[in-house]
Amino acid sequence: MSTTFQLDEQAVRAVVEDVMRGLGRLPAVAPASQPVSQPQRLEAAAPAPSRPYAKGPRYGVFEDVNEACAAAQSAFEQLKEKGIAGRAKVVEIVKGLVTARAVEWGRFEFEETRIG
Repeated sequence: MSTTFQLDEQAVRAVVEDVMRGLGRLPAVAPASQPVSQPQRLEAAAPAPSRPYAKGPRYGVFEDVNEACAAAQSAFEQLKEKGIAGRAKVVEIVKGLVTARAVEWGRFEFEETRIG
């Protein structure tokens, strides 16, 4: 017997709020919020610069978001051409990395979120 289960935005929001409250990240009574019926457009006071204001230690691979997006698009196009076999190979590589670094990454995750 198959059961159909429908979720609307309010149901998902209620579940998320309940979980967050259980984790101690929301007050006991969270303010009620209305679902967003239409996306809102926010006007920026000034466009974001394409280059960083200050040079500091580099935490990423790319200089700016445009460079990162271009690299992601290029990688996507290359992977798309490889088909299912290429995707399967990528999955195996990622699984190997995750397995090899599970303890290290788990420690990072715990230090950041305190959820273990």
